[in-house]
Amino acid sequence: MDASPVSRDPEIMSGTLCFTGTRVPVKNLFDYLEGGSSIEDFLEDFPSIGRETAVAVLEAARGHLSADAPAGRAFDAFITVDKNLPYQQNLATFPVA
Repeated sequence: MDASPVSRDPEIMSGTLCFTGTRVPVKNLFDYLEGGSSIEDFLEDFPSIGRETAVAVLEAARGHLSADAPAGRAFDAFITVDKNLPYQQNLATFPVA
């Protein structure tokens, strides 16, 4: 696939990121998957989107997430400590692997 699978045009859907050549927001694909629907369900409900295009969008999203991840770490943990809670321990004293 040479052309970008997504496009943004202020004249189409108020600039919402859409599948190229359609008025279908890319967010719809992620909403379907997040809601437990399959990619087949999405493609059936939006026949103007081809499987290759939907897969290309998912792969691009995965690539962006992978590129943003720190090398050698699957995730970062953020811990908020409320010093007013008596049962909390100082997590800074615990080793982090």
